[in-house]
Amino acid sequence: MKYSIIVILVFCQVLTFGQSNWKKDSTVIYNNEDSSKVYRFGGVAISHAFISPYQNKLLVTDKYKSNDNRGMYVSLNEPRVDLISPDSTTVGLAEGVSESHNVFVANNYANFKSGTYFSDVHNSTAELNFVRGSKDVIGFRDGGHLVKSSVLKISGTFSNNQRTYRNTEFDLINLRFFTDPLSNNLAIIDNFYGLRLEDFRGVNASIIQKGWGIFIKPSVLNNFFAGKVGIGTQNVTHKLTIEAVSDPLKITGLANQSSPEKVLTVNSDGEVFKSNLADQVHPFMVSTSDVSLSDEVEIYIHKGPDAMFTLPAANTRTGKVWKVSNVGTGTITLNLGFYDGNEIRTTILNKSGANNFNIFSDGTDYISIK
Repeated sequence: MKYSIIVILVFCQVLTFGQSNWKKDSTVIYNNEDSSKVYRFGGVAISHAFISPYQNKLLVTDKYKSNDNRGMYVSLNEPRVDLISPDSTTVGLAEGVSESHNVFVANNYANFKSGTYFSDVHNSTAELNFVRGSKDVIGFRDGGHLVKSSVLKISGTFSNNQRTYRNTEFDLINLRFFTDPLSNNLAIIDNFYGLRLEDFRGVNASIIQKGWGIFIKPSVLNNFFAGKVGIGTQNVTHKLTIEAVSDPLKITGLANQSSPEKVLTVNSDGEVFKSNLADQVHPFMVSTSDVSLSDEVEIYIHKGPDAMFTLPAANTRTGKVWKVSNVGTGTITLNLGFYDGNEIRTTILNKSGANNFNIFSDGTDYISIK
């Protein structure tokens, strides 16, 4: 009896040692294919350096050893190029609008106890890191020059195979956000960011010689913003809100050399409005004595006795006009003459027909124009 118990124990130990953590599920079979699912509980490591998956359910590490090296390759509905006569029917074509074909799905069901607070993004559905600059003492000797690299590269291919397939809409990146379909959701998001670039970490941001937060190269693309856009401010109140520091806005093609057309007006709050020619207010000055004419004033109306009007040199006013009207009791005398026909005038009388002049500078002389 004693020997029988020993034999049974040894046999049970052999069965236990022969068991594997890998499980097989053959409950679902499609088209007589061997579609058994193999799975296991616990972590798996595929690595040249580590023998343990550590905190990961799946750890994949590799090293440079060829010109085409991938840590992991996942493909769905890939053509059977190994066949003598490849055809797309060997893969299968989508037929139903409700079909779902995803190459990769990752879910993080973030459930936290009340009062749990994280000041940084320590929990996410996916984390992708491109790491350069590790210290030599741990085995890195990075000194290469990469012309282009990226943390995440996404590409979509539309090739010509003589078939008129069509997409009504195609998104290179499609971002979606879902809330509960029922109203009265008690959850709160204080600030939502569809796409956010955090401030740079560390103290060496100056290593970037020239950078763009958003860089869109193709000129065929139109860029659309349904909401409000803020530049230099987080308090966005208009379709475009700019926090002015010195020269906040430049519009090429609107200005005429150094004299911009008055097509925009700005109120005391910094709001910019379009201005029609009929709505424009012309800057003017009413004088009763001597005046030195200024670039800030367009129209001068004199209502006083004799007065001296001092003009700067004509070459400082190229292309500009002063409008002068004498409705006073005296005569306006100018320090510089202007052409009125083939004569040079130095006075503007207070008589009808001789009291209004548009004095224009061609860069050399002042000329009366009507």
